[in-house]
Amino acid sequence: MSRRKRPAPPTYMQPTYPPKFPSASSPGRKQPLPSARPKSPADERISQLKALGELHASGVLNDQEFEREKQRILAQP
Repeated sequence: MSRRKRPAPPTYMQPTYPPKFPSASSPGRKQPLPSARPKSPADERISQLKALGELHASGVLNDQEFEREKQRILAQP
């Protein structure tokens, strides 16, 4: 009578976890702290105009839409 070997029990792998990232309060922080100075209206307009220019350059806005929005931004106090 021949004996059959039992199949080996399945092996289970330990779960892997993503690497831990240093917290914002860790001493190895390399990012500069945000400016304490609030943005002025002029800074905000410049940011809006840059974003508008990118939309125009990428083709999202046509020339007419770009000019209309640019004038609206520049007319802000």
